[in-house]
Amino acid sequence: MKQIIFSLLLLPAVYFTAAAQNKMAVLVQLNTEQSKIAYFRKTGRNADAEKIKRETIKMNKKMISDFTDHFTFCPVYYYIDTNVDRIKRKNFDNILLDAKGLPVANPIALDSNYLITLYGIDDGTANVTVTKGLVVYTPQYKQVYFLRRFDVEGSAKKYSYSSDFGIEYYPHATMLERRMKRGTFDN
Repeated sequence: MKQIIFSLLLLPAVYFTAAAQNKMAVLVQLNTEQSKIAYFRKTGRNADAEKIKRETIKMNKKMISDFTDHFTFCPVYYYIDTNVDRIKRKNFDNILLDAKGLPVANPIALDSNYLITLYGIDDGTANVTVTKGLVVYTPQYKQVYFLRRFDVEGSAKKYSYSSDFGIEYYPHATMLERRMKRGTFDN
């Protein structure tokens, strides 16, 4: 009898998670560091501009690998930061990419059931004074969560990237998935 009651208590949580998975998506912003590249080109430091371009590609690959290997809660789509205005207008045509960088032909219906994530700086909502971390926004670009950057050890180093130009990513996909499975962003 105790097992039946316990199973009935878990049913809403399981249903919520399954329903959320089928109707939700995460949009991950990939950075291009266009302003840094433009600055270095403007000042004649073309070699540095090219190095930043290469480092940005490496960093984005680490982020994609982290989400590919550690996030299964719902579909993940990627977009380039130069398309952020289109994302804000909910104009997703031909800008959402899969983990291989190919355009997504049939993304799930993205009305208001998605979150936007990027590796950046807290907007003040979390009241932290740390460097960067994974910032999570609603479709209206209201910050709902901030995962602080942390030092990574062991196998997680495979998903980390840091350069002399301040281009970095530290893995957060696992923690984001845990929060989403719980249905909350409370700590």
